[in-house]
Amino acid sequence: MSYVVYGSLGFAAHVLQALPRDQVLAVVDHDHQRIGSCLAGITVAPLEQLYDFAQAEIVLATLDMAVAIDQLVALGIDLGRIVTQPLWQPFSLQLEPTARCNLSCSYCSRETLPESRKSMDLDFARFAHWIEPLHHLKRIHLQGLGEPLLNRDLPLMIEHCRKRAIDVSLTSNGMVSFTRLGHKAIYSLYKLVLSIDQANEQGAFLSRIGGSLGKLEDNLGWYLANRPADCRTRLAFNYVLCAGDESGIDVVVDIAKRYRPQELHFQLAENWFIPTQPEFSGGHALASSVAAWEQVYRDQITYYSAELFSLGISISFTGASPRLGRCHWPSAGLFVSVDGFVTPCCIRMDPCCFNLGQIGVDGDLAQIWFSQGYSKFRQGFMSVNGNGVCDYCPA
Repeated sequence: MSYVVYGSLGFAAHVLQALPRDQVLAVVDHDHQRIGSCLAGITVAPLEQLYDFAQAEIVLATLDMAVAIDQLVALGIDLGRIVTQPLWQPFSLQLEPTARCNLSCSYCSRETLPESRKSMDLDFARFAHWIEPLHHLKRIHLQGLGEPLLNRDLPLMIEHCRKRAIDVSLTSNGMVSFTRLGHKAIYSLYKLVLSIDQANEQGAFLSRIGGSLGKLEDNLGWYLANRPADCRTRLAFNYVLCAGDESGIDVVVDIAKRYRPQELHFQLAENWFIPTQPEFSGGHALASSVAAWEQVYRDQITYYSAELFSLGISISFTGASPRLGRCHWPSAGLFVSVDGFVTPCCIRMDPCCFNLGQIGVDGDLAQIWFSQGYSKFRQGFMSVNGNGVCDYCPA
């Protein structure tokens, strides 16, 4: 067996750790800025070198999966050469530290959760036990259907990951005082993402009952005032766009200008449900209505890009392109709910309608990752027939 690894950043380095070196014929990338660089002792070559190794299997070791697929198609490369089953452990893990929340958002699927999960926190002992088998884990993102800062064991989790050299990020609604997390924990994060959805010019959130821009800005003021000079934590804003939300873009851009996050990301509202769920049709209608605004939003975001870039803020946008066969999750990471169920990603996170196993019942995380069930799921993901879970994502 021989492989060509497509990718030259952190995920590719992670993959190369697991592959026998004598079976790796080349490392390639489409990004000309990376060609000629060295990764794990191998010089990164142009993508066209795939022609020289026509019999080798292709390992997509990039988080820009959609771009990679497009590049391969443009070169006329047979997509059947792509390795569908990872030989490596997960690169990243998204974990739900709590299902409790301090807000009531009209669009959130949290209300569909069983009561047993809705009030549950993940304690530190289970957290440490769950990730222990993942010896080469590089990233953990703490986010689910609850507000992470409500979990009082969060500082212990962050410190545990720091000792294991795992980059930790979390997404918060920004309405719980950051002092609850504490200086050491918050500035040990690789990234702090603040979810700012449907804000209006009056300082309120149209669909977030219990939230206000005032609370958010109090936290941002504290964060910046106490931030150490050598702090490496990246601050990011994430905004989920609904239909007719142009004014919301203006509001969050204004906040970004004042508080200078390193990243500002916009994404269209998505359908969190699959066809077997009764909520699917409503979610599909919502996502479809938002998708109709995609070009309007792209133009508006592009309008702000140069100004924000000059302030040190990178801006990005996720549209409504289909993700079946074009998403990095099946080969790079997984989602774990607060009650230990493994699902394929943070969008398809309802274990009641689909899951790949439960920690402690179906094995540990490493065993579930390499299980036959996961293998079957990945095969469907890369096939034209789909797998019944990712087929309509994000709509």
